[in-house]
Amino acid sequence: MATSQTTYSARPGEAYAGMPADGEYEAPQAYFADEDDGIGFGVVAKRSGTTAAAFRNCKLGGTSSSGILGITMLDRTQPPGSADKYAKSSLVSVMIAGRIWVKVAGAVTVDNDVTFSSTTGAISSAAASATQPRIAGARFLSSASSGGLAVVWLSGDLRLETS
Repeated sequence: MATSQTTYSARPGEAYAGMPADGEYEAPQAYFADEDDGIGFGVVAKRSGTTAAAFRNCKLGGTSSSGILGITMLDRTQPPGSADKYAKSSLVSVMIAGRIWVKVAGAVTVDNDVTFSSTTGAISSAAASATQPRIAGARFLSSASSGGLAVVWLSGDLRLETS
């Protein structure tokens, strides 16, 4: 029989990308993953398009303020081997209001603006631009170095700004 795990941590990690930071958040919205490589936890999701069918689906990132949905939530029911992602066509939980842990793509500090890559959905506090929109109605509530975990507060009024 193959050995699957040989070491154990004394304590689990403080948090995981996409995990609610506390119990005070609005009911998440649900969409179908529309990315061939899946959609990770704790990244920005957008609507797939404007047709009736696409309206129920989500993709990574986005640049249109009408298309942003929120931040994808951790789902521990995803099948083994899912690599911490929602597989294509699986149901994605998206937080629109509340506090959520995210893995940051650059160093952030408390009260920084929340920006994200319009192609990957990766979250940081880089300067806002056409390809790195700022989410009005979102703020960092904790600090983290690049690749670390930080808490983002979402007001529920998620609009994008590019400057």
